[in-house]
Amino acid sequence: MIKTTDISLEQVVDCHLNVFPDSLYNKFGKRFLVKTFSWYLRNPMKRKLLSFEKNNIVCGFLTMRMTDDKDSYYRYIFPTFIHSIIMFPKAILDKKFLSLRLSPIITKNNSIVDSATMELVSLGVRIQNRNEGIATKLISEFERISKLSLSKTLILSVKEDNKNAIDFYFNHGWRINHSHKCNANYVILKKEI
Repeated sequence: MIKTTDISLEQVVDCHLNVFPDSLYNKFGKRFLVKTFSWYLRNPMKRKLLSFEKNNIVCGFLTMRMTDDKDSYYRYIFPTFIHSIIMFPKAILDKKFLSLRLSPIITKNNSIVDSATMELVSLGVRIQNRNEGIATKLISEFERISKLSLSKTLILSVKEDNKNAIDFYFNHGWRINHSHKCNANYVILKKEI
């Protein structure tokens, strides 16, 4: 069952840890991750967190936002980020942290930002629940919600070496957006709805 309200953020965090064990965000602790996911629940007109639950366990999640969303995630997370650095000082020595850009990959590109564009920020399904159609259900709900919000274009960025994810998106009608440059390690995908 897909939920957009009454979501257990702790379970979404556990799912995130399972799906993305090497994520830089994990190094800042669960409190940081809970705060990160809670940001998607703060302005439901501009962004959402979807969770897929099976037997009362979050097996998958999707985060999304309108590209014209003016709320700053970084301003929101900053106090928790400082607390996390104090609690986990070794995290800032991580190579990923040292090369971290302090802006989203897609919304940094002003030519993509418009009120009719919805960004799929993250999508993850627990390893033990893969090949059950959960990602397809989440992306279908993402598209349904995007249409309701009058979005005409969907975008996302994915690491260029993540062939499985790219193939999944291609199979769901997404294509490489050649008109926009992205970080050297990422490719932007686009779908018109």
